[in-house]
Amino acid sequence: MKSHPPKPDKNTVNLGASGLLKVATFTNPRREQINGRPTLVFDYTGDPSAKAADLSEQIMRELAGTLWVDERDSAILRLTGTLQKNFHVAGGLLVNIKKGSWFDFTDMPVNNEIWFLRTIKVHVDGRFLLVKGFDGDLHQTYSDYRKLKTTVTLLPGSHIVDKTDPPSPEPQPTTPPPQTIHPSTPPQSW
Repeated sequence: MKSHPPKPDKNTVNLGASGLLKVATFTNPRREQINGRPTLVFDYTGDPSAKAADLSEQIMRELAGTLWVDERDSAILRLTGTLQKNFHVAGGLLVNIKKGSWFDFTDMPVNNEIWFLRTIKVHVDGRFLLVKGFDGDLHQTYSDYRKLKTTVTLLPGSHIVDKTDPPSPEPQPTTPPPQTIHPSTPPQSW
């Protein structure tokens, strides 16, 4: 069976460096030592005239903040951003997020192999459906990442698929044969 990656939802918000690179201007490059590791630091400002592909990039166009990149692993160590003006969804009828709302994401190396999320801090102030105001803070800390150990058992009749093997054909749906109904024959009741 062939797997297809899920199509991204245009209304999902996923703030990340890849989207930020498309819609922001980076300035003031510098080096810092963080936790004994060489780190590149950049200030950024969103470009309101940049073309945004989804809601996340629309939000990132309105941000200003700082990006820290671990120089050794080329991994994002920290990303902060503050909304520079009010952000409207559906012209402000659905959601209006107020200027000054901010976020701060921090990652950490785990087992000197991979970088995972350490903390998320978010402050959002706004209005929903023109009437319901909201003002909230989120602070989430992640820790105790563990490496999972797995085993695989090959059953008799199984075969290992190599990258060079051609893909398996997709199964064809089975359809029942068409039924013929004669106008002179009344339908059968079940």
